[in-house]
Amino acid sequence: MCPDRETLAAYVDRRLPAADRDAYEAHLAACDACRAEAVALWRLVKPASRRFAAPTRVSPWRRLAPWAVAAALLLLAVGLSFRRPPAPAEKPVVVEPDVRKSPGDFRT
Repeated sequence: MCPDRETLAAYVDRRLPAADRDAYEAHLAACDACRAEAVALWRLVKPASRRFAAPTRVSPWRRLAPWAVAAALLLLAVGLSFRRPPAPAEKPVVVEPDVRKSPGDFRT
């Protein structure tokens, strides 16, 4: 004989005493219908329990990481804005070819 729905609800809510819980788990191992009902109820309850769960503690490094990245980008931007312009290059010397000679004339 299968346990009633109140026992199922107490099992899913973890309110069953240890002895009753062990007996109910032994029944779930043997009864496919009760196991399917327990899984279906667990899937309904699990998302709701996540909404009301206490927030997890956040590491200080995880909290400070965005600020550290912002500070590094700010320093990079300031450093690039004060960069010196490159020194002007010397005026290149242009060598103009002698157009009076023909291309096939190699005499000097």
